[in-house]
Amino acid sequence: MKKNLFKTAFMATFALMSAVLISCSGGPSAESLAKEAIAEAEEKAPLTEVPVFGTYQSVVDQRGKAKHFLRDKVDGLKEETQDDHVKNINILKEGLALIDTAYNQKIAEVANKIDGTEIKVEFNQKQISAASAKLKNSPSNRQFSIAYDITLTKPLAYKHNMINWKLFDANGQEITAMALSLEDLGDIGTVTDSKVNVKCPISTHVTNLDHLFVEFTGY
Repeated sequence: MKKNLFKTAFMATFALMSAVLISCSGGPSAESLAKEAIAEAEEKAPLTEVPVFGTYQSVVDQRGKAKHFLRDKVDGLKEETQDDHVKNINILKEGLALIDTAYNQKIAEVANKIDGTEIKVEFNQKQISAASAKLKNSPSNRQFSIAYDITLTKPLAYKHNMINWKLFDANGQEITAMALSLEDLGDIGTVTDSKVNVKCPISTHVTNLDHLFVEFTGY
């Protein structure tokens, strides 16, 4: 009986000491919560790789998950006074900034890794004798573009010909289509009698891109 009472008293004292220590330490820090949130995101949203964009979108999505988990953790913190409220807001802001710092580096590394990735190109063989395309990364504005190098079967008759792209996923489903007049290329392309070089911006929302098709209208 005495032994049980001693054990109960010891556990109660231990719990009280733990509570005091947590209180004295001010609770979890933004850094510790951010690390926990990132670890949880890595576990629950593992990276997946796709043909052209690699793990780019997957890393971006994982960052979003980490921020979500951080918000959940901060929502669970003690908030009994206005000081607690202000403190938790600051913890959230600092934690989100730490997550951005960690993932911005990861995203930049993946973007550099996939820069120059060859993209399979299908084309209208009556118009085009050869075509290649590469994914290009623009670190300054965090955008991607596709650089096309197209050799024509015969010279262009008119500069107002339209170049048309269709983007497909690995299952052959069309993702999106684009068209641009050759006379409106401006600084994103050059046109000669037999060659067309274009560097066309592309949205990262088409990260399931697998291959594309190119042809001209009015040619």
